[in-house]
Amino acid sequence: MEFFLETILNLVGLLVGLVIGTISYIGFKNTGSPTLFRISIAFFAIGIGFGILATGFILDDFIFKTGDINRGISTLGVASQTVGYWFIAFSHTIRTFFPKSRYFRSIGVIPLFLVSFNYVENILRAVSFILLVYGSIETLISYIQGRKKTTLFVAIGLGLLGFGEFIGWYSFVFPETILYVFSILIKIGGLIAVGIPVSKIPFRKISFDENLSKYSWFNLGGPAKVIFKPMNLNELSIFLKNIREFIPHPGGAKVLDALEEVYDLKTGKLDHSRQILKNYGNMSSATVLFILERAIDKFDNKKKGRYLMTALGPGFTSGFMNLKINNKI
Repeated sequence: MEFFLETILNLVGLLVGLVIGTISYIGFKNTGSPTLFRISIAFFAIGIGFGILATGFILDDFIFKTGDINRGISTLGVASQTVGYWFIAFSHTIRTFFPKSRYFRSIGVIPLFLVSFNYVENILRAVSFILLVYGSIETLISYIQGRKKTTLFVAIGLGLLGFGEFIGWYSFVFPETILYVFSILIKIGGLIAVGIPVSKIPFRKISFDENLSKYSWFNLGGPAKVIFKPMNLNELSIFLKNIREFIPHPGGAKVLDALEEVYDLKTGKLDHSRQILKNYGNMSSATVLFILERAIDKFDNKKKGRYLMTALGPGFTSGFMNLKINNKI
């Protein structure tokens, strides 16, 4: 087999992509995280791309015997991977450091001048490189701001994937070298690096006791019966995903902005707190009761579910109450 090594490495890429994609999808089913859903699509697409390329090499070894992979099959495989790169590049970024249009043009100048436009595959590789470099830089900026190790792994993984595509271009210029094999190895390493944070997601759903709504979730300032105590950040994330709306003591507009960012809340989940803060200002500990009153007043049947009420006290005291509202009082 002329392409034995290329076939094996692409099959390994297929396996890695499908495994991480499956783990991501399980995480999405357990947490409802849209980010995990996008990541699962990304890894499935990238893995399928590796599988298509492996199929192309196998077909040439046993059927076509032309000494090169069929160009149509190769383009299809690269296209599938490009779709995956698009999803994965924008699943971890937080904010744009440069103006997007200028940023994309400046990055794209490098690959578009290095490759020929004779093949659609070359254009797709250039697009892949742009997406991966963009995602890698933005994720690295996110790491510098938050210092989260998982974010660093993602940045390194995207960088390796981009470097692998860069090396892949030169395999067209120097086809008789091991550059293509080297590029696949780098890309597999990139997939594994990006997949490390995904491997930390929970593999089980957390079932919530119906009695949970009767008690404080936890209370640092006084005695409270603890029904659910999250063992790690993943379990806490799942708990928060089950909350329909939040009823927090506002503190101030910046406090609410910070809550939205930290807990990744959708726009509108803190509307009650914002409106009370706007109408009455910060009334200390009693503020949260005004927010609860407004939440009940604005309640309708479409808003049935769990509400998380939080309040602050003197010193470092804080309390959390998980409420289940099914009917308007």
